[in-house]
Amino acid sequence: MNLKMFCFAILIFCFLCAGCNETSNGSDGESIQQPLPLSTQNSMSPYSLPIAAQEVMDDQKNKIVKYKALQTEKDLFIAIQVTSLNQMSEQDIEKKIQKKLKKKIPEKKVHVTSDQKFLIEIGKLQSKKITDQKKIEKKIKDMKKLLKDSA
Repeated sequence: MNLKMFCFAILIFCFLCAGCNETSNGSDGESIQQPLPLSTQNSMSPYSLPIAAQEVMDDQKNKIVKYKALQTEKDLFIAIQVTSLNQMSEQDIEKKIQKKLKKKIPEKKVHVTSDQKFLIEIGKLQSKKITDQKKIEKKIKDMKKLLKDSA
């Protein structure tokens, strides 16, 4: 008798877990948020990457933990964070990415850095949702100056 009760309790528990994990398809009035594309050719978001740059960054995904990008009409600034296994070759990875991006996107001046302060600064701009091109260009100018000072 106890074995039957135990099996019945396990069966009920499995049904409850399966029912609670069911995803909503939006038919009950909830709106499902669709993922936004990282880059489109019609609109230039200052925080998105051009498609060619996205391909280069995707090729490096086994070496990079995360990256953030900031772009204007003339500049593309990318801050990367490499995996802990690749910390020793961080600057080599940075140079390879920059070289590939310059080949793919010759019309923009490309800056790639692995310095964490740039990753944080771009993250702050993204969280504030600043889209004013003049403010972004000023920030990129300041970042370029910091990049030259640290080199």
